[in-house]
Amino acid sequence: MRVVSEQTLILHCSVTNVQGGELQWMKDGFGLGYDRDLPNWPNYAIVGSPDLGEFDLKIDKVTLEDDAVYECQVGQSSPNVPGIA
Repeated sequence: MRVVSEQTLILHCSVTNVQGGELQWMKDGFGLGYDRDLPNWPNYAIVGSPDLGEFDLKIDKVTLEDDAVYECQVGQSSPNVPGIA
């Protein structure tokens, strides 16, 4: 995917039936956090309606530092229910 520097990028994630696990985005295998505003990442936010299963990652003012592999991931909700990525 090509992105122009300083533009806004939205990576889409749609998850239904989360079954109690928490959703987060991963950047090169590192968890960005569970809050929708991602306080440690000021130009990142999770947007969309959680009631509709929308957990899109919005990156404002994209820079080369944002070049990474991103993954939407739902954690394990209990020992008997595995997470999904």
